[in-house]
Amino acid sequence: MVAPRKFEEEEVLDRMRDTFWARGFKATSIQDLERDTELNRSSLYATYGDKSELFLAALRRYGETISSRAKKILADARGAKALSDMLRARASRVTDPASPDGCLMTRAFIELGADNGVLGETVRRNAANAELAIIAAVERAQEQGELDPSYVAKDIARVLIAINHGMCVVHSATGDTTAPTRIADTMIKLLGINESQQGDDYESR
Repeated sequence: MVAPRKFEEEEVLDRMRDTFWARGFKATSIQDLERDTELNRSSLYATYGDKSELFLAALRRYGETISSRAKKILADARGAKALSDMLRARASRVTDPASPDGCLMTRAFIELGADNGVLGETVRRNAANAELAIIAAVERAQEQGELDPSYVAKDIARVLIAINHGMCVVHSATGDTTAPTRIADTMIKLLGINESQQGDDYESR
């Protein structure tokens, strides 16, 4: 058995995250994780626990790496810029050949959103936190006069969440690498966001 202190934990977590990301929780086997992390079952179990705990570790790593970038973008003081940058960053990541296909959180919500155990609770909590960050950006955009104040902020946030997940689904289903960007462009126009007033310094990743 490989001693936990001897392997590079961040690299192992990244590989584990990407395995679940590419296959989903249910379709990922322990053999898949052994192959991709280059660790045997006993090492994985001794360090992280059973398959459910391995998945929770992968979700935490996703939060530290991928979700944290989205939160940083959404924290921009300019609400409309935060929303347009979020959509463009999502489109860029979905089509990035270096990223696994789809979205780990999209897969997790479809598979586990109704689960009554700790996995479902974790997925729902993560989704709720993401929704709150988008709602806050929508409200800032409304206060700053860049988004129609007659919209209910929570409704707009949920539309944007659906668009984010939809980009992954369309790209996975069709292989169209231009579709996510076109979807982001269309949503930004529908919201009435004027990007020409924001500058071109949005984060693409």
